[in-house]
Amino acid sequence: MLFNWLVFPSMVERQIISTDYGDFMEKVDAGEIKEVMIEEGKIYFSVEGKTDDKNIVYQTREMNDHDLVNRLLNANSPMKMEKSHLRELYQKRIHP
Repeated sequence: MLFNWLVFPSMVERQIISTDYGDFMEKVDAGEIKEVMIEEGKIYFSVEGKTDDKNIVYQTREMNDHDLVNRLLNANSPMKMEKSHLRELYQKRIHP
């Protein structure tokens, strides 16, 4: 909970658009993901430079993808300083 409060405060009060997991993974592989939050079976993410409206967040369902965090970490993402937190999140939420 503290992690979400510290890392993703800018995701509060944004417009949420539903999308599918495949679209999310395409954006991950293309290095377009700006922020990611995995919470209660859902993945919330924002996309770098795709819109002028900075208040748009996309949402998809969390899938049983054991390599998700590694793919996020390997993507060209500005969140490199949060690697240890993402691994911890992976161990607690995705791969218990």
